[in-house]
Amino acid sequence: MKRKILRLLSVIACCCILLLLLTKCADVMRRKESDQKYLPFFEHADDIDVLFMGSSHVINAVYPMELWEHYGITSYNFGGHQNQLPTTYWVMENALDYAEPKVVVIDCLYLLRNDKTASTFENMHLSFDAFPLSVTKTRAVFDLLDREERKRRKKNADGADTGEKHGRLDLLWDYSVYHVRWEELSKEDFVVEATKEYGAESRVLIAKPGPVIKNPGTKYEGETAGIRYLKKMIESCRKKGIDVVLTFLPYPIGSENLWQAVNTVYDIAKEYDVPYIDFYKTDTVDLTTDCFDADSHLNPSGAWKVTDHLGKYLRDSLNVPDHRGDAAYRYWDDDYAVYRSEKLARLDEAGDLNTYLMLLSDPEMEYAMSVGDMRIYEDEVTAHLLAAKGIEPSETASSIPDIEAPPVSEHQIGFIVYDRKTKEVLHMAGFALPEEIPEEERRANEFGVVVMDSYAQRIY
Repeated sequence: MKRKILRLLSVIACCCILLLLLTKCADVMRRKESDQKYLPFFEHADDIDVLFMGSSHVINAVYPMELWEHYGITSYNFGGHQNQLPTTYWVMENALDYAEPKVVVIDCLYLLRNDKTASTFENMHLSFDAFPLSVTKTRAVFDLLDREERKRRKKNADGADTGEKHGRLDLLWDYSVYHVRWEELSKEDFVVEATKEYGAESRVLIAKPGPVIKNPGTKYEGETAGIRYLKKMIESCRKKGIDVVLTFLPYPIGSENLWQAVNTVYDIAKEYDVPYIDFYKTDTVDLTTDCFDADSHLNPSGAWKVTDHLGKYLRDSLNVPDHRGDAAYRYWDDDYAVYRSEKLARLDEAGDLNTYLMLLSDPEMEYAMSVGDMRIYEDEVTAHLLAAKGIEPSETASSIPDIEAPPVSEHQIGFIVYDRKTKEVLHMAGFALPEEIPEEERRANEFGVVVMDSYAQRIY
């Protein structure tokens, strides 16, 4: 009997060791995009006061580090690429296993959709891989990938079978997906370097916005998966004593269906007595300058404006606390310093005048400018970007009073960039227009997006 017990214990020990080894292998083999996005959340979940939930429109429109710098608000961006509201609900529930925020902000873009999951399964991995296996994660996977959703995923828009075989096991035990990555392994698979954007993603490009139609004022009559799960999110937060704010982030709306979604959120907000920020009534962004693509996700110029609007609301209407100066939150200042250096590095990478001016929309930056070629003002995008800083057409201009602009030659434009608070010089750059400006249309990139670069190109 004693020998049988020892053998049993040996078998159990071997199984435990094998399970541990497989778990470690799974951690190494997993793609690290999800870890890079969410690692700071797991490190500091106890300190997070606000969660931002939604699709990629949230990822590109809300900057937690800016909320910290200007309002002392601790937040995290849980937006996920193509995340439908059922997915957003379960991402929130998993996050609430670790955090006790005061506010959850939910964007309602996909309100009228019945899909539960993103069309690209890699985006599901981005949203869930970083969460350890738990009861909540298991419930999420079984609910999101129910029979109907799995059947839907196997069909493309024309109803043809796609042959896609991704399923529940791939999310619950991702080693089944990533075990073939041996040849792809790199340093970052062993030492994860997380982003300091706290879940956000900056997309540095100015795109021509898509077409916009007038709001017909109609609402959706009926129920969708998006509506059901949005209500579940509100009810879940209410049970936990968490305030909810609904939003519809700004972008060019070109369909009546999307306007119906914007209008329908008002009824849900009224039903649950929660605030709704309809950005189409705030005139917050300028679509001429603030779009990253035609759909349109926002570039930093638009995101800074949206983030500032939300920061004021969270501070003034919901009394979210300001933690600046609190020694327990000093690491936010350290992370912000890294984030700020990354912002400054983007100025070095800007190859044309419009992209540079878009990055100078940063509320922390001011600049003096000398113009050796007044033709730059003929570019509508350039004119809008300058006007946003209060600069009118002239040969020398400054967004800081009594700051001398740098000297320039004919056809050139020169900049000296300053820190708004300290007046420290942050950057210098020069651009030049060609003697003959092309008359052809703006270039389109590999994704078919019309890019609104300036013809004034970087010279230093």
